[in-house]
Amino acid sequence: MAVLPKSGLGIVKQVLSGDSLFLTNPSPKPDGSTPDALFTLAGVAVPRVGNPRAGTPDEPGAFPARMWLRAKTVGQQCKFDVLRATPDRYFGVLYAKREDGSVENLNEGLVAAGLAQVKADKPAQGGAPDPVRDSLNELLNEALQSAKASCAGVHAGEAQLVRSQTAAGEQFTNDELQAYARTCEGGRLKVLVE
Repeated sequence: MAVLPKSGLGIVKQVLSGDSLFLTNPSPKPDGSTPDALFTLAGVAVPRVGNPRAGTPDEPGAFPARMWLRAKTVGQQCKFDVLRATPDRYFGVLYAKREDGSVENLNEGLVAAGLAQVKADKPAQGGAPDPVRDSLNELLNEALQSAKASCAGVHAGEAQLVRSQTAAGEQFTNDELQAYARTCEGGRLKVLVE
């Protein structure tokens, strides 16, 4: 596993769930390798993604949370601040550039979109007060109140945020994909390949 500094830049290689992803160093080591680091957004609790092999379905909101984070980060260079670490992962705040050039706090954005709940981040060993962690918790709680007030995401009540398909093959046939590709011939498409 890669060793992350307290803060820096990393390229998001893969999104595992609505709050966990793999970061890789934007500049490779002299041997050409770019070790990955498992990074989890601190202070947020997202619904769990199901496991088809075990027969467990997604919790409501799991798939939209994952897709929200994936759309904003995969292949992008993001800024991170590590708040705490365990031997196998880092917990912190992740920031991404918006299309207008401003920077978005993704922890806050996920909660404000109604795709995550606030989870008080554990204090570091020794329990010393941490103003960064405390201000993050305050920011996330404000975003949660805003999401509840606007009935966003999981706070919408009757709306079910469960994915209706498990594979693209259930929605598209090969002929349909080829026909769509022909309509785009000669143009550029922005695609996400994972």
